[in-house]
Amino acid sequence: MKEYWHNDWKSKLHELSLFDFETIWSLDLQPIEPPNVGRGGESYVGKLMLPNSNQSIYIKHQENHQRRTISHPFQGKPTTAVEFGYLKQYHHLNIPSLLPLYAGQRTKNSNHEALLITLGLDEHVSLDNLYQQISQLPKTEFDNWHHFLLKHIAEILNRLHQAKIQHSALYPKHILVNQHYEKRDIRIIDLEKSRKRLLKHFCQRRDIDCLFRHADFWNIDDQQVFLSHYFKAKNSKQIESFSKKLQKYTKKKSKK
Repeated sequence: MKEYWHNDWKSKLHELSLFDFETIWSLDLQPIEPPNVGRGGESYVGKLMLPNSNQSIYIKHQENHQRRTISHPFQGKPTTAVEFGYLKQYHHLNIPSLLPLYAGQRTKNSNHEALLITLGLDEHVSLDNLYQQISQLPKTEFDNWHHFLLKHIAEILNRLHQAKIQHSALYPKHILVNQHYEKRDIRIIDLEKSRKRLLKHFCQRRDIDCLFRHADFWNIDDQQVFLSHYFKAKNSKQIESFSKKLQKYTKKKSKK
């Protein structure tokens, strides 16, 4: 049995009668969305509300949901364990993500069982949902939000890629933003597909291509502003060069 407890949250989880792997595993959780039945197993997420509070926690429950890694090339490793490892790396790099409260895994009757509990981001919405909300604001307020998002998402992504880590699923729904502008809080979630790359330009092409293709609320000019913040560019040459490479990469992917 391998377990991790967040020091500041262990007693609070015990108050919910979450004492160990078995008590958490045995919870009758209602999945918040249809279970993922890929990778030869099943994975789903349930939600619990803390008593006398508006704060939630999310419990990811997995059975035989493995990902092959360099250290586990045959049997694979629970994707919750992969995600937990990257949560720690993201935190070390000052890349805002989820706060892990508990992580555990075991093998029982030849089945690989794994759990991950994270603190809910109850004031946050996905990037695409946020743009739907702020599109109704007066122009000055919209512009404040818009410029903040372009600049800070670019800077966060740059820190990630400098460490040669690729998110691999950087859709707008995996970028959560606090709805209160004064809090200015952005989180990157769903890290289970993250991976280390030998060269950072692999990370850049994959993640920025994914984000640009699905962020239909950003036009070409917005993308150029994003890249200027990402590269901290003083001139347009670096941006133009990357944009051309990205266009070739996108066309190549679209032909597959």
